[in-house]
Amino acid sequence: MARSQRPQPRLLIYTGDNCPYCRQLKQYLQRQGIGYRERNIQRSKSAAAEYRRLGLRGVPVSLIGQRQIAGFEPERIGQALAGTTKHQPTKYKP
Repeated sequence: MARSQRPQPRLLIYTGDNCPYCRQLKQYLQRQGIGYRERNIQRSKSAAAEYRRLGLRGVPVSLIGQRQIAGFEPERIGQALAGTTKHQPTKYKP
């Protein structure tokens, strides 16, 4: 009998080219096994339009459900994910 799993929350990240914090965020998410969708505002006109429409500033920005987290904030991202899934990310260690 297959165990029912709660779906992972939708995690959308807005990134830019040559952004060290964006690279750190993606590496963190990959190490934690957290799926995400990336929208690069410098490579995609539609991503840039969404970003402006949402009134966002700076990259990276993580959207988890209705929560917006600006910058590379692994503990805040972990808290947001823990509030919506059973996944408990570990603390970030550079």
